[in-house]
Amino acid sequence: MEQDIKQEIKSIIEQIMKGTPFDENTNFTDVFDSLKVLEFASAVEKKFHIRISDEDLFKMTDLNTTIEILKKYIK
Repeated sequence: MEQDIKQEIKSIIEQIMKGTPFDENTNFTDVFDSLKVLEFASAVEKKFHIRISDEDLFKMTDLNTTIEILKKYIK
């Protein structure tokens, strides 16, 4: 399950970054402006059919943290 979530998140990030190289250790705040953060959050919620709390959205700053947060929403 974790590997599937990881692949989906990476795919969303690659679409948002439109070809800009993405390293799995990258902090999202280093590469996403506020509009891209909203685009990312919307895409994740749509992809997994979930609603993420604002508190958790603010914590989603890198790939691994995002996966851990999403695991509690995805059953």
